[in-house]
Amino acid sequence: MGQAVPHLAVSPSGGLVVGDAHVDHAGRVVALNLVQDRAIGALAFSPEGTRLAVGDQTGRVALWD
Repeated sequence: MGQAVPHLAVSPSGGLVVGDAHVDHAGRVVALNLVQDRAIGALAFSPEGTRLAVGDQTGRVALWD
């Protein structure tokens, strides 16, 4: 059985995939806090793949490199 991930971004090289959460080897959902305890509204990599923009439901955007 798979875990649904409503927001997903793949780096331009295809070497990194980021989503709302993932399932570990024990079947537990593990989530990372990318936007200060808010629900993720959008994910996108920069064209060169060095930065990740994560938007929350309030319109704030966090940039990760």
